[in-house]
Amino acid sequence: MQPFKPFNPVRHFDDSMATRYEKRIRLFCPGYNALHSMLPSLLQSATPELPPQARFLSVGAGTGEEVVTLGGLFPGWEFLAVDLSPEMLALAQKKVTAASMAQRVTFFQGFLQECTTPHLYDAASSIFVAHFIKEPKARLTYFQNIAHRLKPGAPFVVADLFGTPGTPQHEALFAAWHTGYCAHGLAPEQMHKDFLHMQNDVAFLPEETILALLEDAGFTAPVRFYQTLLFGGWLTHKREV
Repeated sequence: MQPFKPFNPVRHFDDSMATRYEKRIRLFCPGYNALHSMLPSLLQSATPELPPQARFLSVGAGTGEEVVTLGGLFPGWEFLAVDLSPEMLALAQKKVTAASMAQRVTFFQGFLQECTTPHLYDAASSIFVAHFIKEPKARLTYFQNIAHRLKPGAPFVVADLFGTPGTPQHEALFAAWHTGYCAHGLAPEQMHKDFLHMQNDVAFLPEETILALLEDAGFTAPVRFYQTLLFGGWLTHKREV
């Protein structure tokens, strides 16, 4: 058997995967639309209140779902969309242009730490990104890089796969995810590939570990607002200095 290769997000989210992502992610995560529908109310209720001309940082922006969702509701907001995959960002640019938002969105292809930001941001999101960062220390650095670019008190929405593999709770939820995903009628070889992706490319961490990493990175105690099977979402804020 060939040894498993380390996960490479640029290679994984290539042109063919990017074009299929919009549909596939909604099969992969049954509550994907619900998660994004919660973002506006979470941010509108944030303290301090976000200004009408808020600056929003979307880390791992992918095809731009968060940017388009929020940009359509908050016409004064400006966005920075950061992602490693040029193909995913190309699709995001098309969506942003179709939504007449091109003047309000800046795109950066690369790691967040490579991006020079001229100001601090009023809010940020990281949706289904950090669970690909396997080492807890590296994930802490990722969260720190986000915190360093936010204003004190700024809300941060993070969503990832989580859990403790080997426990009865995790295995029950994993089995439910697998059964539900198989019901979509995908080709067996695709199902096998996606199953391995879930097992090998994602670093499942217990919720308490994720919360501790966020607090160590400079955020307040996170609140879980969302869970669909093994997918979780938390709201936290950049700690006041």
